[in-house]
Amino acid sequence: MFIGGPPLRPRPRRRRRIVRRSFGVVLIGSLAAVAVTGQIGTIARFVTDRGNAALKAVRDEAPAGGGELDGVSASLRNGGTNPAPGLGEAKTPLASPPPVKHVSDSHTYLATQPNGVTPVTWDPCRSIHYVTRTAGAPAGGAQALAAAIDRVSAATGLQFVDDGPTDEAPDPQRAPFQPTRYGDRWAPVLIAWSTPQESPALDGKVVGIGGPITERSTGHPDVHVSGSVTLDAPALAEILSAKGGGKLARAIVMHELGHLVGLGHVDDATQIMNPEADPDVTRFGAGDLTGLAALGAGPCAPWV
Repeated sequence: MFIGGPPLRPRPRRRRRIVRRSFGVVLIGSLAAVAVTGQIGTIARFVTDRGNAALKAVRDEAPAGGGELDGVSASLRNGGTNPAPGLGEAKTPLASPPPVKHVSDSHTYLATQPNGVTPVTWDPCRSIHYVTRTAGAPAGGAQALAAAIDRVSAATGLQFVDDGPTDEAPDPQRAPFQPTRYGDRWAPVLIAWSTPQESPALDGKVVGIGGPITERSTGHPDVHVSGSVTLDAPALAEILSAKGGGKLARAIVMHELGHLVGLGHVDDATQIMNPEADPDVTRFGAGDLTGLAALGAGPCAPWV
């Protein structure tokens, strides 16, 4: 993370409209935070004080009753704001993205390194852990989610690990380090079924938001370390109840997971990452796959 930089402010969400055909469907947007060439999707952390204020915030959020905070690392008790670096880090990537059969430039990235070309990626030398808030999930939702994760993992080579259920609520300002809840590690990605009442960003015709949280460290490339995907349970329940709705629901989740791993929107109706979803486009296109392969080929990042 950059030391001494100003905090970034949320910017309005760019949303995605689904073409109306046999489904009376919805909009999809990416998680708001930092505009990258007009595209919104990542949250980059700038920290100006690594001292006692961070520890006080954690203690203030701890359950009542006193005692030692479970999962709080020695580094945090000593004033740190990040987990111990390199947890779960392998010496080489856990897997590699498959060769791209048809290279296409129909893709964009949510964020690039300072050179303006190289995409910001997850660390391929450790797994992407995720938790799911299953409360309110529609029938068929778990299957759509699992299938979407499998497709994103296959296209990127990134390895996803299911850490089970959580009661954590979605929050556009979600902290990437929550030691009282998840211990001395980056908070796993939160996938939450929600409603427009709980998550106002889902209001209107928005069915999902998703994106990574990026850690910026002086002298090193930016790295995605956590993130979230929030899905509109009632809207997806309606889609899943329609004939063929399972494929469209899976495509919607694939779109949001595409944002999570670092893809932006693209003006190509044949791609999953197109802002206008089409019930006939339920598989990653050549542009999607080209971008996803690049996002799975980033450097190891043992410093985070």
